[in-house]
Amino acid sequence: MPFSPNNDLVGEKWLAGVPGLSAAMVATTLPRDPAVWTKVQTAQAFVVVTVVGGDTDLYLPIRRPVYQVDFWATRLGSLNPPWATANLLAELVREHIEARPVAYKRTLTFTDKGDFRPALVQEAILRTEPRRAITPGPTPTGDEGGYAHYMADVELQWMVVT
Repeated sequence: MPFSPNNDLVGEKWLAGVPGLSAAMVATTLPRDPAVWTKVQTAQAFVVVTVVGGDTDLYLPIRRPVYQVDFWATRLGSLNPPWATANLLAELVREHIEARPVAYKRTLTFTDKGDFRPALVQEAILRTEPRRAITPGPTPTGDEGGYAHYMADVELQWMVVT
């Protein structure tokens, strides 16, 4: 019997389906080696999704997690952060959400992740404006500079398809 997917799986899969993003550039953790990030324009780029809140419905089997979505970009060998590339990733998500009929009613399957039931995303809401994130000290990859980092909060309303 298949398992129910969790919020991490749904957020990661939904973001990977945004036009301009892919499964290779979206995960719940940032790879330490930016050389494995996806090439976008003249930079390496990656998107990290983390559940930071949300709620469930008391009477219906609907989940409404809120995700912090971090958009990272760097140019290998450069200390100049490619802010435009990190912002582009955030704007791709915004445009997808604003194209409401496209973002809504999307069924996600997880056959590449294991034996999970499909999930139906019924709604996507951009909860905060994409914004520059100033990361003090070393980045999560351990480097001191050259990384552009934007972030936004996205809410998905979804349910397990039975």
